Amino acid sequence: MSRIDRKKGASKKSRNKQHASPNQPWLPTRTGLIVLAIATLLLAVWTTLQAVKVSGLGESILWGLGFAASIWVIFGVVFFINKWLRGR
Repeated sequence: MSRIDRKKGASKKSRNKQHASPNQPWLPTRTGLIVLAIATLLLAVWTTLQAVKVSGLGESILWGLGFAASIWVIFGVVFFINKWLRGR
């Protein structure tokens, strides 16, 4: 085995270690926030539309906003617990 082959093998191992690290995010923060915002908006609209059948428009909008706010509160708590545990 030549030196070049050994170096190539070592670089492949180091690349595999980078992909296997559980500390590396699999999704960029900006993309994750955009996906969460779109999902929250869609779920809030869906909740509002479903609540209109049971209650008035004003109360159903409040249900949709409350549902959207609860998603972001849960995300914020989990995010800060994760930051605290990982020490970043």
